[in-house]
Amino acid sequence: MIRLVGPDDWADWRALRLRSLAEDRAAFAASVTAWTGDLDTEARWRDRLADGDTCFLAYEDDRAVGMVAAEHLSDGAVELISMWVAPEARGAGVGAALIDRVLGLADGAPVGLRVIPGNEPAIRAYERAGFTLLPGDPDRDGCRRMERAVSFPHRLVVSAPMPGQGLPGRFRRVGLLGALLDTNRHGAHVDAPAEAAVAGMAWQDGDAKTARWWPQGITTSADAVTDPPDGTFEGHDIVLVSWYARGRLRRFLGSRVSVIDWRDDEAPRYRHVLLVEPRRKWGFTRLRPVRVHAGGIVWYGPHLFVAGSAGGVRVFRLDDIVRVRNRVRLKGYRYALPQSTQYVAEADQDTPGLTYSFLSLERDGTQDRLVAGEYGRRGGSHRLLRYPIDRETGLLHGDDRGRVSPTDLNDHQAERMQGATVADGVWFIVASTGEGRPGDLWVGQPGDYTHHRGVLPPGPEDITYLPQRRQLWTLTEWPRLRWLLWIDRDRWSH
Repeated sequence: MIRLVGPDDWADWRALRLRSLAEDRAAFAASVTAWTGDLDTEARWRDRLADGDTCFLAYEDDRAVGMVAAEHLSDGAVELISMWVAPEARGAGVGAALIDRVLGLADGAPVGLRVIPGNEPAIRAYERAGFTLLPGDPDRDGCRRMERAVSFPHRLVVSAPMPGQGLPGRFRRVGLLGALLDTNRHGAHVDAPAEAAVAGMAWQDGDAKTARWWPQGITTSADAVTDPPDGTFEGHDIVLVSWYARGRLRRFLGSRVSVIDWRDDEAPRYRHVLLVEPRRKWGFTRLRPVRVHAGGIVWYGPHLFVAGSAGGVRVFRLDDIVRVRNRVRLKGYRYALPQSTQYVAEADQDTPGLTYSFLSLERDGTQDRLVAGEYGRRGGSHRLLRYPIDRETGLLHGDDRGRVSPTDLNDHQAERMQGATVADGVWFIVASTGEGRPGDLWVGQPGDYTHHRGVLPPGPEDITYLPQRRQLWTLTEWPRLRWLLWIDRDRWSH
């Protein structure tokens, strides 16, 4: 587990820092004598952790085994310093997780560091994280410079808001709570047939068997809120699941979200809500079905982010759920959720476009990020990237033109990725292997994963993390093989 530390953590920081300088003296420009003897005081260590740098420690079994600090420079850049991982923790992704925390903190700003020439393990670790060793001679401390590029060829650009305000009276706004209090379907607690599955839920019979609607994305009230700390919404544990409908020739017909009132001790109940686009024509507002794959969703604050494939990311406000009088107009649905805006995918010239196949949320204490990824078969692209979220607005953090740049981008990841999330600095990826074949789980850091083959049911899709339960939740898509299921995060974290 990676933890942001402060002055009260001085003893753990001191012990690991002195150990690093003593055991790996050749890896640092600093000297152990600068922190020992009369200079080794509690007040000085406390001052070190309160001097403006952002410091992180990695823990295993409540014992500090890794450290890093981020120095914030006057020009907005970030310097990565004091990086070290204890020998007994190396090779387990601890170093990559610590670097990742600094990159996330930088929020797209330039990041640099110094490294001792010949420290090949450190250089390779930094290169895997996107750093480049700059040409030139060592400085007066004998260090070479490494920097990380901050310009990525992909971005999202916010579009104009949809005409969702002032809907006619036949669209009565009831919000998420209105749909939650009017559930009309029920699931059942079951044991999902897979090694990694602790338990699961089966859908009502018609939803479990239909070949028209296919479940894809998952998010929970734990993603949505930090207060209350138990991750509930109006006292309820809520799970949202996205589906897409397809007809002949695999043509998209619409998308919906299931609002599930989760119960551990009784059958969960749920209600489907149709995703729609408000369209104005001749002075009238009509609601048209949203036709996207909806392969991943994230509930953050009042907003629901929905993966829109090559189109980017669509955004809905859950307070805007409406109850309709005439269900015939909405293909039998009583409730609909109008789209509020969209982030359109954009790429540099001559750069292949990115498909936003799935989404998840990462919280690390200093920055919340939208994790996005791309499904690809063998020979295709398999990219993962993260976008910063503005905690005040609940939307992506962009410039004054509405352009949002990723904080990082990793190519050549796992084939056939269907979902990815980050929990306590560790990446968890679910991947499909074909109809009827068990799915795979990948755990670790970009470029350094442990591959757990066949531990998931066939057809795994999106994945999300519930920190309050320390569980990873995912779902499967094939008819008659459809479950929500959860995984013990700690069991599969290595």
